Formats: sequence, structure tokens, C-alpha cells
Amino acid sequence: MKVCILSLVEMKHMVMSSIYTDYFHRNGIQYDIVYLDRYNLEENSKAQTIYRCICSKYGFWSKIYGYIKFKLYAQQILQKNKYDFVVVWNEYTSVLFSHYLVKHYHQKYSVNIRDLFNEKSIIRNPKILNPLLKQAIKNSLFVTVSSGKYIDYLPKYNNYHFIHSINSEILPKAKLYSVQGNIKPIKILYIGKIGYLNEVKRLIDCLKNDDRFLMKFVGIGSEIVKTYADDCGCKNVEFVGSFERQKTLEYLNEADIIYNLYNPTNACERTALSNKLYYAVCLNVPILVFKNTYMYEIAEECGIAFAVDGRFDNSLGNELYRWFEQFDRKSAQKKCESFLTKAKESKIIFYNYLDNKLLKEKK
Repeated sequence: MKVCILSLVEMKHMVMSSIYTDYFHRNGIQYDIVYLDRYNLEENSKAQTIYRCICSKYGFWSKIYGYIKFKLYAQQILQKNKYDFVVVWNEYTSVLFSHYLVKHYHQKYSVNIRDLFNEKSIIRNPKILNPLLKQAIKNSLFVTVSSGKYIDYLPKYNNYHFIHSINSEILPKAKLYSVQGNIKPIKILYIGKIGYLNEVKRLIDCLKNDDRFLMKFVGIGSEIVKTYADDCGCKNVEFVGSFERQKTLEYLNEADIIYNLYNPTNACERTALSNKLYYAVCLNVPILVFKNTYMYEIAEECGIAFAVDGRFDNSLGNELYRWFEQFDRKSAQKKCESFLTKAKESKIIFYNYLDNKLLKEKK
């Protein structure tokens, strides 16, 4: 049996493909990776063959050209290699290849939903893209989602699988503290591609030059935040741009609080469970989240949620500092361990499902 992972994003942005690659390695299944490379950076992988289509990431028309170029490039590979199964990584890849997959790989691929489409975006509007996504979903063997709440907003389908975003290779071990509180400065870490800049700027404005806190932004897009911090005279900040995936643990182990403030103005932000939740759960550290989100619901269940209800004012720093000093680490650790146990059990159930669907064909 030979499998292909097909993706519009680079390997560094699809760390949770480990859900599949771990399974493939365990069962001796060969796989290739075909992806669009917008950074022109070679990445290492245990895949048998890596096919990367290099294209510029800058400008609207450059992106459109890149998608067309990648589609033609990838379809040639899919047609030539005639894979037994294709893992279609993320909803945008599923939309782009919807017609081709239905015609040539009917019931021989999975759709993997990482996010919902954004109702406020013209080019990412669900009214435009959902018909293609629906077609891809209906003709797939199964669909995985990174949040169980997404299913309420997706086409009706009887084979959705909610898979927790747990990658054992990059998730950290629980942090150990010799004393309660007394950490100064408290390091707030935003790790990953930097987005939702309005919330970032508002937090900087609230905590600017407060020596009780150090805000650290690690990932692509941090350059924009640095410019803003420099312009407003904020000194208690650090920045790291694009980084190697292998350094994720190093940065996570510095964190006292994980940043996850995505304004819940649409369904995607209200229902998402980001990788940052799992970082915080594994570290047993607090996470900044907005109320009225699924992130808050799960983080509160784990005892690590500091809820921001939309207020960004001078009182936020004092409230956060007092809350952090009183943070019950022992209680949070027990709750986080319980959550992780259930999450790992769901992965075992999914692997049993793959045994029935993929290994039988392999034999």
C-alpha cells in the first residue's frame, strides 16, 4: 500500500499530520508528501519521497498563480503514482482538488478540516467555498476535524472523526515549580504564525512596560508586531521570526502563560481548538482565551483559563497578575492529566478505525 499526503501548506504548518505519519510508520505503510512551498525551504521528513512545488507567497495574484501551478503539479503526481489512499490536508486543499479527487480518488481519500472558512473574508467565504468542500466531504472515505464543534457548521455527513491535536514529538512535559507564584517577569508566549493583530496590539497597550510581564512573540509575522512595539515605546517584549519546528519545545518551555486571544466574531474562532490549548494543557500553564469560545470551555475544564471578556484596559495587568499568583497548579495538573488521558484514548479509537479501513486493503 502506498499513501500520499497532499497539502497547500508547508510541513512546518502541518505538524498534526503526525496523526497519520505515526500510524504509517507503525504499520510499515510507505507515504509521499506533496505540498506547496511558499518559503523555498527544504524540510526533513521520514516520507519516502517529498514533492514540493515552489512558489512565491507574496501578493494576491502570486497566490492565485501558485495555487494553479500547484494543482497542475500535484495532479500529475497523483495520476502518475496512482496512490492507494490520499490524505488531503486542510479544507483549502480539499476545495482546490475537489473535482479531481471525486473523479479519480472516489472513497480513496480523507478530508482533514483544521479550520472553518471565515464569513467575513471575500476569498475565503463559506458561501463560495462550501459547495466544493461539501463535494469533497461527501465522496471521501472519512473526515477528521480538529474541533468537535466544527461538525455543527459542516455539511451533514455520517463519518466525522474528532481528533485531538496531540503530537508527542513537539508537546512539552509538564512544568515543575518549586514555589507557588513569585515568578517575575511572567512570560506570556505567542508561538506560531502571528495573526489577529488587533488583539495583539491591544494586549501590548495594556501591558506596555509593566515589568511584571514579558511578552514574547515567536513565529512568522512577529516583524509586524515588533514595528508596532517599537513605535509605541514598548520595552517588555521579545521577538523571534520564523523558526525550525525542532525548536518548538525550547520556546514552549520558557512559557509561564500561553497566548490564545482570537476575537470570537465568527464561527471559526468561537469553535476552534488550537494547538496552543494542547501546549498549555501539557505544560499545566494558564492560557489567555476569550469568553464565549470552545477554547475557554475546555481550558476552564482543565483549570487553566484566564478569560478575557473583551476588556483591554489598564486593569487587565493587575487582574492577570493577581490571578496568576493564586493559580492552583496541583489542581490544574490533575485536570489536565485527565483531559489528556481522554484525548489519547480517542486517538487509539481512531487508529482502530484505520486498521479496519486501511490495513485490510494493504493485506
